Amino acid sequence: MKRLNRARGEDGAAAIEFIIVAPVMLAFTMACLQFAVIFFTYLGMLSTARDVTRWITVNPNTVDSTAVATVETHLPSDIDPTKLSITITPACTGLTDNKCLNRAAGQNINVAVSYDISGLYFLPKAFSLAGTPVIQFPTSLPPYYMNMQAEPT
Repeated sequence: MKRLNRARGEDGAAAIEFIIVAPVMLAFTMACLQFAVIFFTYLGMLSTARDVTRWITVNPNTVDSTAVATVETHLPSDIDPTKLSITITPACTGLTDNKCLNRAAGQNINVAVSYDISGLYFLPKAFSLAGTPVIQFPTSLPPYYMNMQAEPT
């Protein structure tokens, strides 16, 4: 067998290349994991918005607080009810003869759901490289809107 000749001065080159590339690869991996956590939470928020809208559409004569409390008992495991904000329009704060006067059959019901993700970050929320502008990440997911019509009761 022939012995391969190495050029002189290349001993340890792989270690130096690893030292240069490893931080970049680690930062990229951590950023991908951070994005995955936030995206998974966003999908849970979408599911919650759909559940609230379905509940209100099928049960239009339900007070908003009751509807929200009912849906919060069945939230996805990654959604914290204390960080969830649900707005239902038209609002129903009370019933008259077991009917919500603001929600007639066929009327549009709008639900807006938003979620505070400030506690999900394991990476810095803002960073900047030397001399570059600061990059700031959001602390809440954008609101998700659902619109449906109230069913007749």
